[in-house]
Amino acid sequence: MRKNKNMIRALSAAAACALLIPTFGISASAAEINEDETFPVPSALAKASKDDAPLGTSNLPSAYNSVDLGYVSPAKNQKYNDCWVYGALGTYESFLLKNGLYNGDMSVDHANLWGTQRDNEEGWMRSYTDFGRAKIMPGYFTSWQGPVNQSKLPVIDFSIDTPDSIPTDLTDYGVKEIRYLSREDPDTIKRAIMESGGISTYYTQAAQYMNYETYSYYSPPDSTGGSGHAVEIVGWDDNYSASNFNDEPRGNGAWIVKNSWGDFWGDNGCFRISYYDKDIFNASKFKPSFQIMSVEPITDKMKYLQNEIFGATWEFDYIKEPELTAFQTFDFDGDYPMLDKVIFESTSVGSAYSVYYVPDKNGVPDSDENAWTELYSSTVDYPGYICADFDDFEVPNGEGSVAVRIGSPASGGTPSVGVCEWLTSSGTFTFFHQAQKDQSYVTCEGKILDLTDWYKQKNSDDYGGTFSIKALTKKRPPQPGDVNLDGVVDISDATVLQKHIALLTELDDEALAVADMNKDGFYTISDVTLIQRAAAEITE
Repeated sequence: MRKNKNMIRALSAAAACALLIPTFGISASAAEINEDETFPVPSALAKASKDDAPLGTSNLPSAYNSVDLGYVSPAKNQKYNDCWVYGALGTYESFLLKNGLYNGDMSVDHANLWGTQRDNEEGWMRSYTDFGRAKIMPGYFTSWQGPVNQSKLPVIDFSIDTPDSIPTDLTDYGVKEIRYLSREDPDTIKRAIMESGGISTYYTQAAQYMNYETYSYYSPPDSTGGSGHAVEIVGWDDNYSASNFNDEPRGNGAWIVKNSWGDFWGDNGCFRISYYDKDIFNASKFKPSFQIMSVEPITDKMKYLQNEIFGATWEFDYIKEPELTAFQTFDFDGDYPMLDKVIFESTSVGSAYSVYYVPDKNGVPDSDENAWTELYSSTVDYPGYICADFDDFEVPNGEGSVAVRIGSPASGGTPSVGVCEWLTSSGTFTFFHQAQKDQSYVTCEGKILDLTDWYKQKNSDDYGGTFSIKALTKKRPPQPGDVNLDGVVDISDATVLQKHIALLTELDDEALAVADMNKDGFYTISDVTLIQRAAAEITE
């Protein structure tokens, strides 16, 4: 394993384990987490009394439960320290159920295996029985290598299978947008639950704080010990009595939690956790809590480009300039020349951003901005993974870079873009990235530098990182008359349409869209004739 004693970074998010035994702590270094530390109660809570209004001030309903609406898959019983998988996959399954896309549960073992070390010693430095890390699942979702329906991978043998031995094209829906959530904004948390069916978060589990008669949990501000535990939040009740907890919190109200200890435990696998729990949604200890906001059906007519698969493990906010411009160079496939979407990660909420296509010049992104093409511009409305969706842009000559330019956040500070960067805990690597030269570039002091060179020259870092910027490309849309979708309009297209009209074959929606040559909404011999004339280059 690679080591450098001068390069030790504390992992900001503690490991999210899945143990009932409270004596097992969270994996951490001295610079990360002090399990005995008393985290401050947010000011909005400190002022509350039992009779005050619960969290939130909006006109949201006082109670909501996605279980009652059929948006929650059955609770499972975790096998290893993999609650972090169950909580996140439950969130994904709820999103599919809420949007009518659900077709069975996702493979927990696939996600667990994906989050283990690769054969080349890259990736997450853990085995399938080890604790997880909060950053694994957002990276998994946005890699489009997962989740995978259980029916496609009914069995994974951890003694034989490795992340490199499993096909990477088994996912039906790739996640495009993920919102990070904060306990300081409970109304947004509630809206996220209603929008997506459920959200993923963490708290500190210690047996003494669970009331096993009411299945209600509250860890007070002065609590100590316990183990990180990942869950799915599927609802809330503002009026849930504080008397239901072993130690009464400052006010009423509880989140409804889907657990991963089986459907025989609690309320069909669910329990309540107080709004005032010490660590629920606590980004100082666990992050990110998140909502899945949108997905994209994956087809063979698209290609997903990424120079790293693990997602953002850190925020690149090192350059103290008003704007940050991050470049990701891709080998665009000539069969998929249409750039359709760009996905990137940022926590620069309120910042204006623009996405560009940047041509190459002498093997690097062209520094002449007059040669750039602006594809999209907007504002970073939330922290997390953002999808810039624009009209298809045909990449010239199949080469170039995607650039994301982000201005300073509205609250001040330095603009940031997510970067896939190495991590350590207690001086030992917990993650190692796939960074290479000629993949990512950054503008610094008016110059475009290879990101690995920037790290080495400016940050004394020999390993560097890769920007978490991904691009979705598609095949060129078929031209009118290309009914068999082979890229050419000829007599065979007319024959295919004739067979469809004669009910001898069935055409899909894409073929039918280009078969209606006269745009009258019908498929007749007139369309066949127009295709024949187009094939013969005959015009009116």
